[in-house]
Amino acid sequence: ILSRRARFNLLATATFWLSETPEKIGAKGWDADFPRIVTWAKFEDLQTKKIFFHFNPHFDHKGEKARTESAKLLLAQIPKIAGKSPFVVTGDFNAKDDTAVYRILTGREAVGNFKLTDAREVSVNGHFGGNSTFNAFKELIPGNRIDYVFVGSEAKVLEHGILSDRWDGLWASD
Repeated sequence: ILSRRARFNLLATATFWLSETPEKIGAKGWDADFPRIVTWAKFEDLQTKKIFFHFNPHFDHKGEKARTESAKLLLAQIPKIAGKSPFVVTGDFNAKDDTAVYRILTGREAVGNFKLTDAREVSVNGHFGGNSTFNAFKELIPGNRIDYVFVGSEAKVLEHGILSDRWDGLWASD
């Protein structure tokens, strides 16, 4: 998680593991191929003095159970950490929007009362860019959106975009 120091004051940050033991460093959960994490940060906006949280998960790329359980764990952890404060979630979920993972995160497949809102769906000025975020470090695969920006229900999203820029021939991410 990067922030502009002139605008935001970092108040706290921590990491939890996407596993049955989220506090255990390096824990690999369920059927995951690798240990996976969520890093979060608590910020104060120096202009507005408002507090908000940023969560950044990276779900497993192979384990279906790991992804669905990670979605449930993320939904349980956000209110514990952020309380009623505004938040944003950005990350690599390794799941398309037609999967159980996406349905769990957005409340379309109920696992509780807490849910996330896809920023693309509530953007006031709409979406710009493509419809894919996965490129396998080669070329974008059309319709393969696996990275998302989610917000809490109180957030106002002005614009949503998928950036496909390269720098010196390299992708910013996969």
